[in-house]
Amino acid sequence: MKQKLFPLIILAALAFTLNAQETPRKWKFHLDGSGLINSGNVNSISISQGGGADRNDSIIAFSGSYKYIYGEQEHIMSNRELATGIQFDLWQYNRFSPFVAATDLINRFKGYDNKLSLLAGAKYRIYSLPGICDYSVSAAFVGEFINYYGDADGLKTEIARLSVRAKIKQKIGENVNLSHTTFYQPAIHDFGDFSINSTTRLETSILKNLFVGIVFTYEHRSVVPENVKKNDTRTELSLRVTF
Repeated sequence: MKQKLFPLIILAALAFTLNAQETPRKWKFHLDGSGLINSGNVNSISISQGGGADRNDSIIAFSGSYKYIYGEQEHIMSNRELATGIQFDLWQYNRFSPFVAATDLINRFKGYDNKLSLLAGAKYRIYSLPGICDYSVSAAFVGEFINYYGDADGLKTEIARLSVRAKIKQKIGENVNLSHTTFYQPAIHDFGDFSINSTTRLETSILKNLFVGIVFTYEHRSVVPENVKKNDTRTELSLRVTF
């Protein structure tokens, strides 16, 4: 009897394993480490550590991330930033998909004690081929709540904005992926008060779950506190582990 049961147990275990492998994982996680070269309000080399979690679901999708940056020059702190964000998408694979999101930024070198942004809008998918490319645009309303660091007389601490975003993801070759995102966010009450934030990432896998990438970020703010520059750029070499 035992000799008959043993092969059946092995076959059942194999069937369960194969079924588990074929079922798409809804949760995915990543950890990042980077070296950064900054210019603008920060002119130094920094290091960063970050991570995130994503839940892929056809009805409700979730993504969350954090990033901590630190830099020193001659044993004096020259950069420190903490950025966090969460987003919920409804029907993310449809042509139209509404979303809500929140981001928080702390960086006194850019003039912020704290900057909280709340967004609600919708994404329109222009074209998509699974695993190959994805092109989309989105529009949203944004509420900004800012605590400035230092002298910010006359600057608004609560601002309503529009947000227009263009995003592309494109696979290049066997293991290379390109992504680009640009946000344009003018204030509703004054289109002369606007910000532009653009991020381009080129990434390739060196092992199954290990990726190396080059990321370039550009940020422009038309209205800033006194002694704060309007333009910031960041170039980073990143290492990402997924699991």
